[in-house]
Amino acid sequence: MKKWAGFFLSDHTAMINKETRQKSVPDRAEIVGFVQGYAEDKVVIGEHVIALDDLRRVLLLSD
Repeated sequence: MKKWAGFFLSDHTAMINKETRQKSVPDRAEIVGFVQGYAEDKVVIGEHVIALDDLRRVLLLSD
């Protein structure tokens, strides 16, 4: 039973992460804003959570 619960939890977590990634930023969207935070494999820009693998280009804007 514990083994089955572990498989279920793993599949559930993977599904949630996939749904979060799909909802966070549309493909080829241009996002302008300040970096609010970051984690090991994600960055938060404004209200968008973006996986680092999904970043294509980053521009530094000066005042």
